[in-house]
Amino acid sequence: MSSLCRYVKLLLAYFLLSVGLTLFMTAHRGTNSNYRLETSVPVSLLIPAAWKVVRANTTNVASRRIWALFSTAVAASAALTGARMLRHQYHLWRCRPYLDEIVATIERTCPAGEPCYSVYPELVAKAGRKLYFNEFCQYNGRWPEARQRLLDAVQSGLFSGMVTHTEQPPYGYRRVELANPVPGYWQKAFLHVRADLAGTARGPATAQGTH
Repeated sequence: MSSLCRYVKLLLAYFLLSVGLTLFMTAHRGTNSNYRLETSVPVSLLIPAAWKVVRANTTNVASRRIWALFSTAVAASAALTGARMLRHQYHLWRCRPYLDEIVATIERTCPAGEPCYSVYPELVAKAGRKLYFNEFCQYNGRWPEARQRLLDAVQSGLFSGMVTHTEQPPYGYRRVELANPVPGYWQKAFLHVRADLAGTARGPATAQGTH
């Protein structure tokens, strides 16, 4: 029972710490916290706690071995995911000059009162502009009605700027050629501005989109 109370206290301490970290990391415009923060540490505490319960109440050697194998598999999976995330963050930091230039171009080119669209919402939020259609993967066609709403907004010229994964600009928009090269590693992002704003963007803009 004392061990269980200790784990409960650890979970409570982590909860308070995670709240503090979340408040700290989201205090600046354009920042957010990763949802994995809330789940990774509690899981790492709960699995050993469950193992103590199994070991104390189970005399069957096979059951213990199965639980040990399960715990090892969970730990290995978490380690692999963590390594992939660290690698992604490393390369993301190397992309920062390119991302900072996107933010600066949005600030300079897109009027403050007009919304933007971005597959990476933090870029628009950091630039201090309104963001419409936050979760872009919900509008990629899995829900036809939602997809059509996005297409209607694009065709109406609602957005002053758009950050997309595709190099070809949507109809009525022009891609901005930035001074920093497009990063080779990382899911690419391209900045497009509405045709009437292309002249205020830094660098030459590509031809207007045709679809």
